[in-house]
Amino acid sequence: MHRSDGPSVEAVHTSLDVLEVVVDLGGAGVSEIARRLDRSKGGIYKHVRTLTDRGYLVEDGTTYRPGLRYWTIGTDVQDRLCPEGARSVVDDLAASIGHTVVLVIYERPTAAVMYSQAPTGNAVQPVAEGDSLPMYATAAGKAILAYLPEDEREAILDGDLPAHTDATLTDPKTITRALEDVREQRLARDHGEFLPDVEAIAAPIVDSAGYPRGAIAVTSGPEKLLEGDLEADASLVVSASKSLENTLTS
Repeated sequence: MHRSDGPSVEAVHTSLDVLEVVVDLGGAGVSEIARRLDRSKGGIYKHVRTLTDRGYLVEDGTTYRPGLRYWTIGTDVQDRLCPEGARSVVDDLAASIGHTVVLVIYERPTAAVMYSQAPTGNAVQPVAEGDSLPMYATAAGKAILAYLPEDEREAILDGDLPAHTDATLTDPKTITRALEDVREQRLARDHGEFLPDVEAIAAPIVDSAGYPRGAIAVTSGPEKLLEGDLEADASLVVSASKSLENTLTS
């Protein structure tokens, strides 16, 4: 849970921590939230009731779940960061490439799936809209990391880097070396590093100053992605990323 170095209000941090725990767990009771945050049940209850009164949480018996107010704010964010033109680029790529395509947007310190399109009902869909991604263990995340300023990249890699699969790289120096290839190729790959049965390729979306605003990624099961022409697919992904730069950063 993120904390800035500047002045802040601790009670607001706590309320947001409560909301994040409820979202992460898909619903939780006061006792469970209190254990997660190492706080008293009485103190947590006050935050839960306030969030419920404001519509950010809804009470379901003894469990609290995200409310409609939380959803409407998220919808507004999606509309702002992912306009119709960007969605069209994702849709077109999914139709052309035959795999699920996701648009990931980066706002420090979070990289999240903003839009996803699957060309068929049985396409691999490993992540959903709204999911936050571990930047060091996903193709989209690595595409973003590779183009971040050095100090910002190091701050991310100096954090907690748990292994999601046996293939996950967790050593910051090893990851940094791998990111050099990403910059050279303008393409990142994930060979089962986040989910064991999922492969992905991704290209960054950078603004005129070279700062990464996000990435576009193609995801599939390894046997499906490798069945096609991977180089041709990579070319389409890079082309789509450049189209998105015109849409999202101009």
